[in-house]
Amino acid sequence: MTKMLDNGSLFSGVPTVEQLTAWGYEEVLPPEPYVPTAEDLKRERMGQIQSLLAETDYIVIKKAEGIDITSYDAQYDGDFLAWRQGLRDEYNRLEEEL
Repeated sequence: MTKMLDNGSLFSGVPTVEQLTAWGYEEVLPPEPYVPTAEDLKRERMGQIQSLLAETDYIVIKKAEGIDITSYDAQYDGDFLAWRQGLRDEYNRLEEEL
């Protein structure tokens, strides 16, 4: 469908960027890509650590109940409890830095 514009010219279809600019519209550029800050990366790592600790809590409960957990040591660099302590230490360090 062709329409008559206010300036007397005929218009048909979707306007071009040039036409929109001429009509007073501003071109909106796409936003810059998100670049995480050092603080964002620390918070993300803290979330990962919380997840890892939560996912392995059941092994600590087994240990508290007196069940042998040596079968889990191989999955966690040879010493499961030391691995978890390392995660807690890293989490505390990141928390202090924020």
